[in-house]
Amino acid sequence: MENLSSNVPGVEKKKARAVAVINMKGGVGKTTLSFNLSAELARKGSRVLLIDLDPQGNATLVCMSEQERKDHAGKSKTITSLFIDAFDPRVPLVVRSEVAADLSKYVFEVKVPGSVKGGKLDFVPSDIYLSSVLRGVTLGPYTLNELLNDEVRQSYDYIIVDCAPTYSVLTTIALNSCLAVLIPMISDSFGKHGTDLMKQILSEHAHDFGVQVSVIGVVFTMVQATANHRSMVSEIVRKWGTDSVFSSSISKNEWYKVANGEGAAFSQSAAHQSPKQEFADFVEEFIRRADK
Repeated sequence: MENLSSNVPGVEKKKARAVAVINMKGGVGKTTLSFNLSAELARKGSRVLLIDLDPQGNATLVCMSEQERKDHAGKSKTITSLFIDAFDPRVPLVVRSEVAADLSKYVFEVKVPGSVKGGKLDFVPSDIYLSSVLRGVTLGPYTLNELLNDEVRQSYDYIIVDCAPTYSVLTTIALNSCLAVLIPMISDSFGKHGTDLMKQILSEHAHDFGVQVSVIGVVFTMVQATANHRSMVSEIVRKWGTDSVFSSSISKNEWYKVANGEGAAFSQSAAHQSPKQEFADFVEEFIRRADK
């Protein structure tokens, strides 16, 4: 997916569509969705940057083997390093010079078999120390702009941020950096509660920061075709509106877990073609919604 404008003098390059994947309920398949969405976009020829903004580092476990994590730690940085470099918690507050993070010092290239020429998946890992670094932070930075500057945003087609399922400064950072959110949910009372909280958080965020975050959509994951699921879909459509709920959904399938454990995309697993096509349909709908 080449940006033709990048070769035309005087025409500004198109910036990446940045999307935070988040729900206030854990266990909804958020990381699985983030990784497989990113891998499929790369396979189709897009330049994708996936950022793990969760201290649990689940996306890091999927994208990198234990040895790769050790090798990366020895020569490169995690997302935690950005906040160590960009934020000085000492009191009294001192004026800091602008920090410009070099993306090349953070990224790990994830191999995506069968990628169309030009497609790539770069990944910025996380670690448990992210919680410690941000603990007690009441002053910025409230964005990832030190890392995601204009040059970086023009180097990718999509930036996907895998977020923690908690309402914290990390949520604020993700929403301010991406200005768009993809909300995975499951069809139970806890999944509904987490999605309801997201609506409240987006409203509070707009009030607190004057930032309107667009909703790419709510997508149902781990779906089992039951009356309860159909009822839940109807309720979410009523609350969020038809345009804010994906028509495609992602069925429960054990091959997602198997693929995660192998550090591979679901499309490369031994799952049947039908669930693979189902996920491909979701990606196509994501592209249409994200590129509006």
